[in-house]
Amino acid sequence: MKIRLMLAVLAGLLPALSAQAQGSHLQISYDKTNDRTIVRSDLLYVINSPTQFLEIQLVGRYRGSGKPKQAPDKLYIELSSFSPDPLYQEDAKHRLKAKAGDQVIDFGLLSYSRIDEAGKDPKDSSNPKPLKSNFQFRVKLPEAALLWGTARTHLLTLETMTVSEVQVPDLQALSSADNVVMKLGDNVFRITPVQASIVREFTNSITPLDGAAPVVRVDNSTAVPADVPSDRNNASLANTLEWLQTHLERDASTKDIVVARKAEPISFKSCHIAYRVAPLVRNSPVSATLVYAIFEYQIDLADLNSEAVRVSDQRDFSMVEMTTRDNKPRIKVFKHANDGGITGRTLEDGLSESAVINLKNHDAALQFKTALTHAINLCQPKP
Repeated sequence: MKIRLMLAVLAGLLPALSAQAQGSHLQISYDKTNDRTIVRSDLLYVINSPTQFLEIQLVGRYRGSGKPKQAPDKLYIELSSFSPDPLYQEDAKHRLKAKAGDQVIDFGLLSYSRIDEAGKDPKDSSNPKPLKSNFQFRVKLPEAALLWGTARTHLLTLETMTVSEVQVPDLQALSSADNVVMKLGDNVFRITPVQASIVREFTNSITPLDGAAPVVRVDNSTAVPADVPSDRNNASLANTLEWLQTHLERDASTKDIVVARKAEPISFKSCHIAYRVAPLVRNSPVSATLVYAIFEYQIDLADLNSEAVRVSDQRDFSMVEMTTRDNKPRIKVFKHANDGGITGRTLEDGLSESAVINLKNHDAALQFKTALTHAINLCQPKP
């Protein structure tokens, strides 16, 4: 998707009620609908050079309003890098480690997305056949960015990476250490004293005053029933694919962010799988002339990174996201005409580096992820 980013637009998506105490480096908002308080730190400018600008933001969420009464149910770190060319697209380049004093914290493989600035020559793009998009944004760099000089003569790329499951003990280790050094891909940077004070302020803001036990990382593999195909039980590829098809038919959610739709299997007979996502209604309520298309996904499981299969919980459904190795566009996507719920002619086809399947709940998504990860591993070329 070719876009110039306007990060200010994202601010309009935050809950309406927000507050920032004078002298504070936090933005705190309360979402009454979900009964959650969201805390965001100021942006930490960790790399600021004529060739790259990298910023970090800490985000936490806990139940209720006011001071936290229990540990956060969501805690993550988001990193955003601006540069003339992508620096972190390869899987090996978007891994994050931190050294806090004598302790080393390995955050592992981060989720990754990339957006090229509008106007970039398609021949220079890593995707030879991107899907069309109606969205156009413009880059908004902070005024302090030294990259402004480069931006006058070079189109930029924004890479966003997220540590999606930060643990409170890890954050406390970062906030209490006198010296914190981070390594992202080939880049090493130090957290300044001012930035360290912001990390401490953020940590204190999401930590319950009564010392409630922090949330600790759970080994999700132990929460999955033993009969779910996995690396632990060495299920065959045929049985794993049959399980995936059966559970997609049974547990696919009809809920979605835009319009109700459902994923339906087309072929789960080999390492080359296919499924379609069909809307439950044909026409938009806004206009009878706006018809929701049917999308078909064709995936070679050998192209996927099993470590990058992730579960994301929404309000009333969960998503399983799969991503290709090194984020290369290898997933075939076909946009079909919707002939009364029947797949019609192909309107457009393109390549994507990721795909999503919506499941009914977290448990269903976690089980589907476990089986899908196992299938991906079985389909990888043998050394």
